[in-house]
Amino acid sequence: MLLVVAENIGLGGDPDTVLSAGVDVINEADDMFQIGNTLFIYNLVNGRANGQVFNADTGSNFIRNCVTYFHWLQHKQVKQFEATADQSISRCLRIFARLLKGSDSTLETFELPDKSLMKLNIGQQPIRKCRA
Repeated sequence: MLLVVAENIGLGGDPDTVLSAGVDVINEADDMFQIGNTLFIYNLVNGRANGQVFNADTGSNFIRNCVTYFHWLQHKQVKQFEATADQSISRCLRIFARLLKGSDSTLETFELPDKSLMKLNIGQQPIRKCRA
């Protein structure tokens, strides 16, 4: 999975470079959560998680992984999750945002040339089921 993610974020496919960069990111984080081929790495402070999302899964699986992670964040009573992610998943983030409609949660995304920034405000209400 790390090799696919590294290719997506421009590190190339050199295993030593990938391993070194991956270890650096993981060592600096409070925790990580892997669902399928999606890795959520974050630091948690006062109910707010800041981190990165790395994906090597299909688009529909990534959306399902986001729904699972959302439920985990609700369970942990995290109120906000801000992260950077590879630009290639921006469409999936828009679909995930539609699943939040009708709930007290919101997702804002900001697209930069090389990555997406996301801000997820996590409410208490359940979200729509993913049919992706």
